[in-house]
Amino acid sequence: SLLQAITKIFFRKTICYCMSSKIMTVFNNSCFVSPKKSVWLLCVCTRFRECERRCDEDPCCRGIGYVRDTQSPGSDVLCLTLNSFGIQTCGEGERTTWRVQDCTPSKVETGVYPLGWYEKPVSLSEWRLLDASSTLVDPSVSTFDIIHISKDIAEDLDRTRDWCLSACEEADSCAVVSVGRTDSAVRCVLYPDTLACGPSTTTTTGGQDCRLVIRESALQVYLHKEPKAELTSVFIPAHGTLQGEAVTTLLGPDRKTVRQFLGVPYARPPIRALRFAPPQLAEWSGTWNATITRPSCLQPGAVESSASSEDCLYLNIFVPSGIVRSTAVLVFFHNPSGAASNDTPSLLDGSYLAAVGNIVVVTVNTRVAAFGFLSTGSTALPGNAGFQDQVVALKWVQENIEAFGGDPRLVTVGAERSGADVASLHLTSPSSRGLFDRMLLMGGSVFSPASVLSVSKAQGQAEALARELGCPPSSDPEQLGSCLRAAPAQDLNAAQTKLLSVSGPLQAWGPVVDGVSVQGKPSMALMNAGFHRADLLLGSSAEDGLISRAKRIKNFEELQGRAASKTAFYEALSNSLGGDDANAFVKAAATWFYSMQHSPSPAGYNLFSQALNNATRDLFIVCPTIKMANFWAANTRSNVFMYHLPEDTAQTSADLSVPLDVHYAFGLPHSPLTYDLFTNTERRLSLQMMTYMANFIKSGNPNQAHSVSRVAFSEAALPPWHAFQPHPEGDSYMEVEPGLSNHRGLRRAQCSFWADYVPALTASTGGWPPGQTEQSGQKGLGQGSDQEPNGHSDKVPLWRWENLPERQPSLQHSIYQASIYQASKRHMTASLEFAKRHLKDF
Repeated sequence: SLLQAITKIFFRKTICYCMSSKIMTVFNNSCFVSPKKSVWLLCVCTRFRECERRCDEDPCCRGIGYVRDTQSPGSDVLCLTLNSFGIQTCGEGERTTWRVQDCTPSKVETGVYPLGWYEKPVSLSEWRLLDASSTLVDPSVSTFDIIHISKDIAEDLDRTRDWCLSACEEADSCAVVSVGRTDSAVRCVLYPDTLACGPSTTTTTGGQDCRLVIRESALQVYLHKEPKAELTSVFIPAHGTLQGEAVTTLLGPDRKTVRQFLGVPYARPPIRALRFAPPQLAEWSGTWNATITRPSCLQPGAVESSASSEDCLYLNIFVPSGIVRSTAVLVFFHNPSGAASNDTPSLLDGSYLAAVGNIVVVTVNTRVAAFGFLSTGSTALPGNAGFQDQVVALKWVQENIEAFGGDPRLVTVGAERSGADVASLHLTSPSSRGLFDRMLLMGGSVFSPASVLSVSKAQGQAEALARELGCPPSSDPEQLGSCLRAAPAQDLNAAQTKLLSVSGPLQAWGPVVDGVSVQGKPSMALMNAGFHRADLLLGSSAEDGLISRAKRIKNFEELQGRAASKTAFYEALSNSLGGDDANAFVKAAATWFYSMQHSPSPAGYNLFSQALNNATRDLFIVCPTIKMANFWAANTRSNVFMYHLPEDTAQTSADLSVPLDVHYAFGLPHSPLTYDLFTNTERRLSLQMMTYMANFIKSGNPNQAHSVSRVAFSEAALPPWHAFQPHPEGDSYMEVEPGLSNHRGLRRAQCSFWADYVPALTASTGGWPPGQTEQSGQKGLGQGSDQEPNGHSDKVPLWRWENLPERQPSLQHSIYQASIYQASKRHMTASLEFAKRHLKDF
């Protein structure tokens, strides 16, 4: 026809239209002089090409049409370029993404004319038709919209497909369209970017398997080739606009966009008068540049650089593409180290975990050591500012995370190492109630002997720091606080580093019992049922230990020319094995048990250092973690899962700035910065750990959840993780190694030593177990239980050795007799040598 001859694109005639936007082209009045219909038609036809050209050039144009405009005098016919045809969408359920557009016509009167309404076909070059192997069907997918196209129109499948693809192009979040038939209609489902990655059964490219997830099978599934520009600005009420950036995250051959909002202030800079003070709400307005990594908080061992600062109360938010709302959130407290050789602020990148898990990840800097916990027990220096930083950050998340697509009702609190000791206090603090519902503890717990300080010990630490800084002696907390606030931040940090280098972990700054944030010793609060029930995932690592954690302090002291402090540090660390009173008998027992006999040779010294690291790891980290899991499993109805990273894991943490288990959980083996440090097997292990973690964050169970994992990945790719269960043969846990196997009895003999033998020995020699006081009770850190004293001193518990081999019944009696009645070093040494011959069996 004449129309087809003059057009470049064969527009389809349609009877369904909508004028959500229009551009008018008024025809010359001379076209309408002749009353003859043929002249009128010819005039319209000659103008069709101009309308078509405009529509071709406008990527938003969906079609053209001719209408009579009764509001425009002198013009009877208008050419309109249409930005939308009226496609009705109907969401199924409340959690749908897109809403029906307002297609109410304007004052322009519409009607079908000889050339009618014409639709421009969708450019299929912008879409990729997927094969079935690249998709997964999961009926639990909850973010989608549905288009039903009635049967009388649906006979033309290409045409109805174009309508669905057009609707997806107009929606900000749509990236995937499935087209299928029902009895009465063509049914199209519109999805955001539903790419899900998880572990595969192979080890190539790190062993990941990435596929698009749809909620129902379909005849065709289309993916938009070019991802839509992510909205990188978010409005924060009472402040202004956060301007972030979209970053492409690579997972082997696959990629996903993650929006990053970095360096977001959640509190005012704690400087000058606000040093040591509780956090104050942030004050900013307008537009905040959230594309810059801000400095981490000063911590012992950090040298002066732009990588760390006292102005450090910032958080970072990682939002994967495709999420819309009600997404689970991880708030992870982590303070990156300010390395001596790097002036660039470091960042724990949450992009990989966010992309794989389809969750919102928030990492938070908080004050640590003296800056966060220095206290005199007075209103001048109350302490616990670092813990209150965490509370304020959690409240910020509750108030603002919905703007990023997160669900404030699904918040998991996480932390690692000493930060986990602090974060676990949220389980007992009244100020944390209602701020989270799950917890992830990586290398710390409330049962650590050094988790909380008494007021008297905190006062002694503050006075020692003041002396080191040259403050005049004073018993007035106000004067002491004024001097400490006036000291330059780097001087204060150097002073606390020096003190820590010659003291043990029981002298480190930490939370103080203040009656407000920390109302009492956490273990006692737990025993008195003063805790918030939450699902718990916790674990430890064989490479961890107090010597490992103190590397930065030792390096700092060596840079200052104080290499001799290394010996003092080892001595203080050894003394900590004897508890607050440095019980010589306990220290001797630990020296024997862990083979820490010192040798002057370099090889012997290294063995001593490793043995001491193992002893402090068991006492302060691993055994308290196991006790925490035991208590939580026995006293709550919450889920409990435990892991351990074994010593024979291929990759060591020598060249890593964060612990290895944190690397795996956050997907950092996939990062270009550390990619070459890991093998494909380790990258696959990291992908498995991310999937476990994301499942736990979403559902409280690492084995399921998330709407994708249970469908997409077989048990061969993601072995079942058994829930923690106390058992006579040992408690259950997952070993984080390539086989991901379940085991029982982690460090059973070592924890029995600290839980059973040491308390009996300590009581018999007039002291208390490491980290314990008379007021806190006599129980140790494991599974031992006290019985009636049977005539002995009322301070001497009879400890039940549950883990000793039954085939040696004399062992329990022999060690008990040695502990209770033989307090001299000569007899103790003899009894230990006797026990050593027997304890080798377990």
